Amino acid sequence: MEAVVLALVRLLVAVEVACRGANGLLLKSSSELLKTELERMNTNGIRCSVDLNLRNLDFMRVYSEINRAMSCMVQYLRDNNEQAWAWSLLGNSYQQQSRMDFANICFKQSANIAGSLISFVHGWYFLGPFVVGKSEVDGDPTEFFGGIHNVSRTRFTRDIQYYSELAPNGVVRWISFPEYKGRYVTIDPVVNWKDLVNSLGSLGITEWQGWAVGDITVNAKNVKISLRCMGVHSVFVDGFPVVGDIYRREQFSFPVALSRGLHTIYIRGRTKGALEFRCDVDTIPSSSLSFQILKPPFIPDIYDGRFFSKYFPLLILNKNSSDWLVIKRISLVNIAPPLEGVDVRIGLKGDKAFPVAPGQTRPIIIELIANDFVFTESCTKVKLTLLVSTSLGSAQSSLSFRCRGGQQSFLFTFIDHDGSLQHAAAIKPLLPCEEKLCPVVLTLHGTSVPPQNQADSYKQMISHEFVFGLEKAWILAPTRHGAHNWEGPGALTAMTALREFALMTDSCDWIRDKASPDSVIFAGHSMGGHGAWHLATHFPDMALAVVSLAGWIKKEEYGDSNLFFRHDIANSHVTPQIKSILEDCITENEADRHVSNLMGLNVMMRIGAEDRTIHPYFNRRMFRILSEWKINVTYVEVKDKEHWWWDIKLMMVAVLMMSSCGTL
Repeated sequence: MEAVVLALVRLLVAVEVACRGANGLLLKSSSELLKTELERMNTNGIRCSVDLNLRNLDFMRVYSEINRAMSCMVQYLRDNNEQAWAWSLLGNSYQQQSRMDFANICFKQSANIAGSLISFVHGWYFLGPFVVGKSEVDGDPTEFFGGIHNVSRTRFTRDIQYYSELAPNGVVRWISFPEYKGRYVTIDPVVNWKDLVNSLGSLGITEWQGWAVGDITVNAKNVKISLRCMGVHSVFVDGFPVVGDIYRREQFSFPVALSRGLHTIYIRGRTKGALEFRCDVDTIPSSSLSFQILKPPFIPDIYDGRFFSKYFPLLILNKNSSDWLVIKRISLVNIAPPLEGVDVRIGLKGDKAFPVAPGQTRPIIIELIANDFVFTESCTKVKLTLLVSTSLGSAQSSLSFRCRGGQQSFLFTFIDHDGSLQHAAAIKPLLPCEEKLCPVVLTLHGTSVPPQNQADSYKQMISHEFVFGLEKAWILAPTRHGAHNWEGPGALTAMTALREFALMTDSCDWIRDKASPDSVIFAGHSMGGHGAWHLATHFPDMALAVVSLAGWIKKEEYGDSNLFFRHDIANSHVTPQIKSILEDCITENEADRHVSNLMGLNVMMRIGAEDRTIHPYFNRRMFRILSEWKINVTYVEVKDKEHWWWDIKLMMVAVLMMSSCGTL
């Protein structure tokens, strides 16, 4: 008993010591701290000589001697006792001096006002705009001055200048922007873009880069936060890289463990016009589940009453900032509507555990094995409820599979060349094929067009009803996210979809007409039109014909989308030899260089005469080169049409042309 009493006494003494100030007085509140510190500073002749506002406090903490900066913070808080940000600044200063007793009181007061995390950025500071090249990561103009971590220390001053050819007089300075929680920050630099475009003859000059920097503060020890920055690609917290949500999907976030004190968010943005971004910062409750199951980007369909695909994805977010998550098992909990005779088994692909790194969002590939049960024609949707068992707990998730059939397009999944799970859309032939083997129209979509929309564009109006598909050919519309332009990984995905789809139709005895991977019409629109050129010139032995609709020849000459070393920061540092090597790496994607590979094929080209997204100039050029090689080419410029249109009278013209040439 005496030992317990002695321990309690020691604890009380320790608490009292922790709450005492430098003069030995017991500090019971934040107001007593301010009173004590004001007296000490007056005695020592420490005075604040600037106007008392938050901007000047930020300036003082960076540029002034720490005691003088703290005197300004104390005097400011004397008149603004409910300003949580100032309390955190003062606590951070005491913490830097290892005066933890004072720091504890300051952070506690800030937490009483605003919580353990001040979850909005106190204010954004922007530096830019600077020119930027078309490569994903061009040179950073702040590196000459020691990088953004060093340059950001100047953001509270108005007289420090940096240099940019986009700005009047070649000078840019830090500009401040307020933060409104839950709203996007808009940064629209004052630049005479029209003059630059007209003078340089380049729309590419309107793309620019810059840095945005802001601070947040943590008022408790070891707080786990969730950070989601939308509209930007490169984000750092105190130098630690965090995944940005450039496509603004609003479901991806990144966990970061932060110590008590001040922390800085650095955002490197690039855009055309105005830069708009938003950063949401929230605490992760310690009681919450360590992972989150997110909505998958695609789910395969049930086709003609059967599970046509063997795999489907599930997105898992590891909400831990340091611990790995291991997906151990996926099991089926329920299937709805309840069905007799259906046997469905669910498991991880290859029965292997899937590790998920701290902060990672990983698509998990789930394998589905079903018996020969056939869903009735009345089937519209089948819902599977899954149990996800991990090293850090379990959770359920439900997925709905559409029921499709007949001439409806349907989605299916396949394992791609890189081991990832991808999807595509398909439509079966309208009429039976000879020898039960049909050619495939491999049709490639343009930017932002979903694969089902691409497949469904092959339709015609019969008796006031749309009929989808072609008479004696499969429609296959693959997809892959990203700016691949159907080159490199995009081309590999398209060809893998073709091969896997042929194997899948061959393994289904209930599908009469199989898909032939060796008899292909390469087709596409816009970016997909370029893809049709690319695949046909690279795989001519498989090609029956080529249909390129409003397709460009090479990205580097199409508009301003991928200018090659035109406005790059790196231009002043890269030698001609290096440039030639880099250019050699992309010549395989230039369709006009490989036209001779299309000898003996039928080629159909069509574009709207008023298309200004992809000017007919590019199609006319390909028409000239094809004609020079005496390739059988049909070229049509459709009067009064632009890049997108729908015209019943012109529907299926390419297919009819191919039929008349004996291709189908």
